[in-house]
Amino acid sequence: MRDITKSLVEESIDKIKEIYLLNEDPFLIGFSGGKDSTLTLDLVLNSLEEIYQENPKKITKPTYIISSDTLIENPFVVKRIDELEDFIRSGKVDHLKINFIRAQPDINESFWTLIIGRGYPLPLNRFRWCTRHLKIKPMELASYEIQAKHKNIVNVLGIRRSESNIRRKKMEVSETEDQSFLFKNFEEERNIIFAPIQKFDIKELWDYMLSKEKSYWNSNFKILYQMYQDSSKECVTSFDMSVVANKADSCGNSRWGCWVCPLSNNIWIDNMFFNGILDLEEVVSFRKTLLYERDLLENRYIGKHIRSRSGKISLGIRGLQKLKFDEITNTFYRPAKGNSRERIDVVINNQLVNDYQIIEENQIKEISKEILYNDKDGANLKYAVKKPYNGYFIFAPGPYTLTYRINLLEKLVRLKNVMDNKTIKAGTEEAVISVISKEEYDLIKSLLLDYSQAISSKKFKSTKSKLEKIDELWS
Repeated sequence: MRDITKSLVEESIDKIKEIYLLNEDPFLIGFSGGKDSTLTLDLVLNSLEEIYQENPKKITKPTYIISSDTLIENPFVVKRIDELEDFIRSGKVDHLKINFIRAQPDINESFWTLIIGRGYPLPLNRFRWCTRHLKIKPMELASYEIQAKHKNIVNVLGIRRSESNIRRKKMEVSETEDQSFLFKNFEEERNIIFAPIQKFDIKELWDYMLSKEKSYWNSNFKILYQMYQDSSKECVTSFDMSVVANKADSCGNSRWGCWVCPLSNNIWIDNMFFNGILDLEEVVSFRKTLLYERDLLENRYIGKHIRSRSGKISLGIRGLQKLKFDEITNTFYRPAKGNSRERIDVVINNQLVNDYQIIEENQIKEISKEILYNDKDGANLKYAVKKPYNGYFIFAPGPYTLTYRINLLEKLVRLKNVMDNKTIKAGTEEAVISVISKEEYDLIKSLLLDYSQAISSKKFKSTKSKLEKIDELWS
């Protein structure tokens, strides 16, 4: 380990011990399984162990570790979280008063429940509903329970000034006057943010980990580095720190997340597959298909269905979407979207084109359920609405059609059956992807039946028959 790294480690451990012993405010540490949270947690646990060895009576308060599990996480990350949880549950750190919390979304708000069960369209970067439902809300609920037990909490975060200029500027703005490692928490003013690794560069981070090899809870640091190597196209293939130090930034930039993440065309599973981890082929293919199908209008209703707290389902129009106007060609058009939705011209020189028909705004409420919930054409409805002084509108796409959702459920079950019997091997590391749980599957079927019943008895019978066939696939 290099001298500069040793100096940073010693300074961080001294600061952790100082802040811990300052008062009775407990630590709340977020652990994602990534490099920064792993380094942070390792330093904290080693610091607490030193305090205990010096004087056991000084371990006077609980330390909370919280991990987010969206139920569609990177399986290698899940494995690292499992390792930590198993270690803590074993009782080996009871003397440090460690509490572990795994924050998961309620099954009613899981990714597949919302997509297939309720018909939510895939999230977009400008509408990332998944982050709120799968990560933020479960973490907030878990944090509130902890917060209710204590007057103040010290939020221990694995943030570093050198991560980016934006990060550095935010830390400079929130830095407290008397403590360079402590920062104001603008979201929860009674709490403070403690950043014990804030001075580490990426090269010192890997220097520490690769020199030490294993964490306090016996997780292999070299395997963690290998994970970054496999999920990035730019990681070096060496554990030699003289090489790592020159290439560390690119290796540290790989971002993990959900294996089905639709917010980017290429994510870590694509890079892993590119780097030769062929066990991910079916998952990569499934995700690419999902992204392509996202914007197909035939997969979306123009009607909406809202389920009240009492369970009653109400139907109606999703809404109207104003057409864009091209001044050069004097054309009102629906813009292209993604790779699967082309631009559609609706009105050119005040003349309807592409078989569109004009209807009056007061006629909208007369549109039948058969048209609103048309599984064949979906949102490809050829109606345009002209509003005085406000241009032309068409019907906005709503939830996914029942036909698409049932087909997607079948694909998901088939993927589950394949991946349940496949171990993903990345170097010396092995993991299994959890595609969908039986609990989610049963809830989704129930929701599909409820929504189909609200549309028509014919739709209900058809849906029930299709779901029974999918039941035969479940293994």
